[in-house]
Amino acid sequence: MAGQLDIRRLGLGLQQHSSPPGDLATPVPPDHLIQPGDEVLIALWGSVDADLRLTVDRAGKIQIPRVGSVAVGGTRLADLNETVSRRVAQTFKNFQLSASLGQLRGMRIFVTGHVAEPGPVIVSSLSTLTAALTEAGGPIASGTMRKVQLRRGKETIATLDLYDILIKGDRGADRVLQPDDVVHVGAVGPQVGLIGSVQRPAIVEILPGENVADVLLMAGGFSPVADTSRLVLERIEDRTAAKVTQLDMPAAGTQPLRSGDLLRAFSAVETVLPSQLQNRRVRIDGEVARPGEYVLPPRSSIADALRAAGGLTAGAYVFGAEFTRESVRATQQQNYERALRDLETELARADSSRRTSSADEAAAQRARAGASSRLVERLRAIKPSG
Repeated sequence: MAGQLDIRRLGLGLQQHSSPPGDLATPVPPDHLIQPGDEVLIALWGSVDADLRLTVDRAGKIQIPRVGSVAVGGTRLADLNETVSRRVAQTFKNFQLSASLGQLRGMRIFVTGHVAEPGPVIVSSLSTLTAALTEAGGPIASGTMRKVQLRRGKETIATLDLYDILIKGDRGADRVLQPDDVVHVGAVGPQVGLIGSVQRPAIVEILPGENVADVLLMAGGFSPVADTSRLVLERIEDRTAAKVTQLDMPAAGTQPLRSGDLLRAFSAVETVLPSQLQNRRVRIDGEVARPGEYVLPPRSSIADALRAAGGLTAGAYVFGAEFTRESVRATQQQNYERALRDLETELARADSSRRTSSADEAAAQRARAGASSRLVERLRAIKPSG
């Protein structure tokens, strides 16, 4: 059913590649630690002028001409200017200095498990868990969205619930990566569907303890025209018996769910009221003051309809009025078509039972058959009025 309605799993839109590693448009936070491979930009003016572009070596140092090596590895970006200035001041006086970061180093991390492209990926030193995940194409249909693990050595550093980002915009658990980290996407957990009159029909993955209200929140809540008083729950084990359970909302919001459950919300606009409570839509034409369509309250009469149309004109002839009803017209049409089929059958049987002994009689029979066919066609063109 979900495939026929084009209902997708919540979060699969994450499968898009992020910006390339070392994107210079990414702002570098002040607490970023300088690491080997980072590029340091130094501008000097005053007693000495220089514009330097230096790469931090494996020992965590940069080499400044006429000054020597400066240890910057592990230094916070906020402290970089002071660290370099202190070392340059040992050689030069009366100068000013500006130190910043240029191209950031790339680093290799591993994305494993149920992702589109598992294996090593190269990301920026500022990249977070979600950046690595999108570089690998994101979780596939069999991969979890709720328990993405960040592993460092033998230790699990963090567990990320992608729904926190997708639904709540909360990136609190989106940790910054380090070289050789492993981002692991396990198998998908229990899934339920929510379709019908909700903001975003979807298949959602649920965690233990999540209930009907939680799933409704993941789908964005009821649509503006929804019947918010109820949901219908269909379970896998009940589908062969065509059995469904109605959940009265909001009291049933705490109802626990199982994998494979299907929830359906109904539109209040489409909800069928008992016949005696339905408004009547009528069309009034002819000799009335205001011809047109009108919606009348339940139990309205012909006299009520005439009053709504402004009453009869002076030229009205009430003994020639015509009252039609669509349901009657449909019933008449069905009966009329059945009578025509019976007539055709009877005419065909009569023609087939006649015996001809001469060419003239055969011609006369063909003429009668043609006349019968034309009669049936003329009768078929007549439509009951109701």
